[in-house]
Amino acid sequence: CDGHGTHCAGVVGSLTYGVAKNAQLHGVRVLNCDGAGATDAIVQAMAWVIANRQDPAIISLSLGGPASQAFDAAVSAAVASGIP
Repeated sequence: CDGHGTHCAGVVGSLTYGVAKNAQLHGVRVLNCDGAGATDAIVQAMAWVIANRQDPAIISLSLGGPASQAFDAAVSAAVASGIP
């Protein structure tokens, strides 16, 4: 698989390196091994993170795609739940 998400997560944090040292990271795959995926899968993954998070929590996304009201609503829901 591509590994782009793993790369980005490593910038955010790890036990030793990254912006947030000693962070505990949980991967939630939303793209296939070719780097493609549906907005619905991303929205569902964000809802899963909101429901299952361990505070303090963030959601870090490195994605591109067309504008989406569903995606905007998922981001708003995450923020409203206390995830920055």
